[in-house]
Amino acid sequence: MTNLSPRTVAALTHLRRLKPLDGYAAESYISFSGKPLVQLKRRNVPLKDEGFLDLVVHNSRVIGIQILTSSGNVGRGLILVNEDGSPCAIDDSPIT
Repeated sequence: MTNLSPRTVAALTHLRRLKPLDGYAAESYISFSGKPLVQLKRRNVPLKDEGFLDLVVHNSRVIGIQILTSSGNVGRGLILVNEDGSPCAIDDSPIT
């Protein structure tokens, strides 16, 4: 778990408490454009093909942040994991 933000580490901790046997993990990498991104995996399989700027917990859901404002306190993302710890089945479930 190197180079993961505190919010991503908190999201992983949340998921591991909720579903300890589901094998949630995050992998950080550098995109072709040079941006550091993170990918959420369950049982070593990515939940989405794309990477995210960060992973956060919001209302007990794990959100993959796609866009942040210049101030960094407002963003847009996709719901990756539901409140019960199950992967979100709906594609393109944006949250702002």
